[in-house]
Amino acid sequence: MRHRQQNYWRRLVVHEVPTSTLICGESLMAQYTCAGLGVLLTDYDYYDGTQHWCYLITPAGSVSDLVSPPDTFGALQTPTVESAEQISFGCYGTNDRWTLTVNTAGFWSFHPAHITCRWNRFMFAKRYLTLAWTKGSAWSFPNEHPSH
Repeated sequence: MRHRQQNYWRRLVVHEVPTSTLICGESLMAQYTCAGLGVLLTDYDYYDGTQHWCYLITPAGSVSDLVSPPDTFGALQTPTVESAEQISFGCYGTNDRWTLTVNTAGFWSFHPAHITCRWNRFMFAKRYLTLAWTKGSAWSFPNEHPSH
């Protein structure tokens, strides 16, 4: 049985040359440069929700780290650059915010929060990306007809 994201793996292209690196996602939501490394935010919108991935890419086109927040029902809102090392974003349908931080030196951590937002070979690897969640206020549909 194929995993649902296998249909949306894409070959990474660096300087117009395809690499052997595969990344998940049906669309590239954002692309940034932090300390000479690339940060890619991708997503895959399936029937019951949306999954997002945050990749740290070396200049040679290999993946140094990968983190993924839990699946949501909304697409990624436009990310905000907070600093040279931080990007924050939210998803439609919630007021929660996620802050992605790049640590170029990397660090080792086996904290459950660091392990559960990674999969396969990144689960027990050195951490270069951290993802922090800030709970927002309750979300509701905007009023279509404002009262006077």
